[in-house]
Amino acid sequence: YNGEKSEKAETVATFEEYDKLTQKGYVGKVEDVLASDEVGPSYKDAHPIAVETDKWKYEADKSTAIYSVRGGDVYSKKNNGWDKLNQSQWPAVGSKLTTTVTDVTKTEYDAYKGLGYKATDGKGNYTITSYFTLKYTKNTKSVKYTIFHYFIKPTTDTGRLGDNVGGQGFTWNQKAGQTVYVFGYPAGPHPNGDKPFTGVTPKWVYGKTNATKYVSAADKVEEHVGLKSSMTTGSDGAAWLVKYSSAKRLGYVNGTTSLFGDTNSDGRIDVNTSAYFDGETATVYNKAAAVWSGSIVK
Repeated sequence: YNGEKSEKAETVATFEEYDKLTQKGYVGKVEDVLASDEVGPSYKDAHPIAVETDKWKYEADKSTAIYSVRGGDVYSKKNNGWDKLNQSQWPAVGSKLTTTVTDVTKTEYDAYKGLGYKATDGKGNYTITSYFTLKYTKNTKSVKYTIFHYFIKPTTDTGRLGDNVGGQGFTWNQKAGQTVYVFGYPAGPHPNGDKPFTGVTPKWVYGKTNATKYVSAADKVEEHVGLKSSMTTGSDGAAWLVKYSSAKRLGYVNGTTSLFGDTNSDGRIDVNTSAYFDGETATVYNKAAAVWSGSIVK
């Protein structure tokens, strides 16, 4: 579908309404915060907000503590998860919040004039990293709460996706020991906390699947095949391609990354696993392939 993108900004009246919408997943922005509106974390009706700053001011704070604001709550980053804090635990004004990385086109990259840090990898990929710190405000009419709505308008039915952009083949009942190529976006840390991947840049690995059958009662896995790989979480669902041609960039999907293992207990992921694609997998695939979603252009 050749769709037009549009954005609509809606100003809401109160923090309570803003809080309700952002907790549902809407993207919001708080503006026009006056110095007289700012309060400390222990203020009775304090509202935590994210305030954008630049990369250099953000990195000047050497603290390793990272927080997140979701609606009217503050969360603290703990290992691989987040802990919701009571107000008595809220950090000081100016504490660092999570950054966001947005993939953009070259046109959007060139036109961007905001506080975010612009970067390119020289391979045609462009990103903008936004940095935020924490502030608290009291509920006042001077503060402007904005909710953004995003729309994609399908304008032309150009046919089936695969007919337009191509696709990989599909194969099943393959013997272990074949060379596979795996492409994914690893982002998570290793068990020891080391975080070598960003989740922004695609990574790939290749090697021969091993004959070991991986079993995990906790994950209800009865039979998985494995591949030596250091890719971490975030690359879940990455395609395993056999008979892959790097010149044509085509192959046959024979697995998808499912689980991650540290087989030698050194704190680093060293194996990825996939369900074995057998006749049952082919049955599911063929049934799905026969069901067309239909046009969404009215």
